[in-house]
Amino acid sequence: MQSEYSGFLGNKCDDQALDAPTYNACIGLQNGGLDSFERGANDLPAGKARADLLSTIAMFRDDYKKFTNAMCQVDKTQIDCIAPTFGIKADFDTLGTIVNREAGAP
Repeated sequence: MQSEYSGFLGNKCDDQALDAPTYNACIGLQNGGLDSFERGANDLPAGKARADLLSTIAMFRDDYKKFTNAMCQVDKTQIDCIAPTFGIKADFDTLGTIVNREAGAP
């Protein structure tokens, strides 16, 4: 998965460095790439890596839904946007960590 999804996993979105429209486009691309990534995760053998990836994908989707429901794409500085914005970043970073962990596993 590491080589197949390196472009997707390399798409980092820094909510502090990017202006709102650029950040919204960036996380939209992350969200849009999840379906393909999820299919790849589902193709893995049953085990911890597969379970961790699928649960993290679900958390990302939940945080993304909270982000859009709170209209954070209009104003991400709202109090209701703090947790989902942090969650989106943490979830996406976790996907990369899991893939890298498994790529280095014996």
